[in-house]
Amino acid sequence: MQLTVADNYQTTIEILATLVKDYLAKPERRFALAKVDERMFLLITAILEQEDDEQAEFELTAELLGTPEFRRIA
Repeated sequence: MQLTVADNYQTTIEILATLVKDYLAKPERRFALAKVDERMFLLITAILEQEDDEQAEFELTAELLGTPEFRRIA
């Protein structure tokens, strides 16, 4: 049996929908995972904020590199 691309896509969506429905049907498991997920969320948020700060510093430095003010400061 050979499936078309549309059939493969539809089958994939149906499988994913079933997996999501099964997962959402387990409220006690979701609650237990929420505690772990909250700590992980805070850790990831802190890392992303640090990366944003580093990127902002890099962009500011890149902007200043071509200006006379940056040369005077350096």
